[in-house]
Amino acid sequence: TETPCVIVNVQRTGPSTGQPTLGAQGDMMQARWGTHGDFEAIALVPTTVQECLDLTIEAFNLAEKYRNPVCVMTDGEIGHLRERVVIPDEKELKIIDRVPATIDKEKFIPFTSSQTQKNSKIPDFPTFGTGYHIYVTGLTHNIYGFPATDKQKDHEELVLRITTKITDDREKLTMVEKLQLDDAKIAIVTYGATARPAETAMEMAREKGIKVGMLRLKLVWPFPIKEIQHLATQVDKIVVPEMNLGQIVHPIREYTDGQCKVVSVPKVGGEMHLPHEVYKHLEAK
Repeated sequence: TETPCVIVNVQRTGPSTGQPTLGAQGDMMQARWGTHGDFEAIALVPTTVQECLDLTIEAFNLAEKYRNPVCVMTDGEIGHLRERVVIPDEKELKIIDRVPATIDKEKFIPFTSSQTQKNSKIPDFPTFGTGYHIYVTGLTHNIYGFPATDKQKDHEELVLRITTKITDDREKLTMVEKLQLDDAKIAIVTYGATARPAETAMEMAREKGIKVGMLRLKLVWPFPIKEIQHLATQVDKIVVPEMNLGQIVHPIREYTDGQCKVVSVPKVGGEMHLPHEVYKHLEAK
């Protein structure tokens, strides 16, 4: 149905009820692969309380722009934090509204890119109650919205459109923070709460003369392929601390393609990494 929505996942230690008040990062792959069929996910990952606000606003913007669910993948550690937050003036907020349908109602086709105002794969969004005909179904449908469960071509066209509308903008969607990477020979790739002890570990290594930088992922899906590919040509080793048994390390290994060493630093049990637990992998040969 290409219905925009925002899902906030404050990840706790699982599986099942697990450790319900303790933080983890065990749902990162769920955000990407947690449904059947081919689709593309958008998932943002805040590291501070300020980013919980800022990235949630961005999540609503992206949901409206792409007509797609967007996940905000925070965790129990960030969820329990109290930090100073600057609430922006409403007039300063960047708000992206859905593109309304303007074509003649009799000619309107709800799921086609040929009628969009911006020559986009994202269909214009008519407002309910304004006279536009919209047929909504969870079944495979054609461009008119009617079920087409036995039509291979309709299914192919639908799935290609709803996936490429995201992947075509992969580089536009990429959101990363880079710290001290200009001369780095070792990089930490991190996200969420884990970035906090990782940054301290980086500073500890720098004090010892070890050239370490950090790439923090603020948007994990769609995956920032080019950022990781470039990083692999720059450093000898990438260290990936995660509060799970290793999830985002897998696409990192895929896209580094053997060009550098990739070291997974997993931790479970409802506790964050301590800086020295990350640091020991930075000083190791």
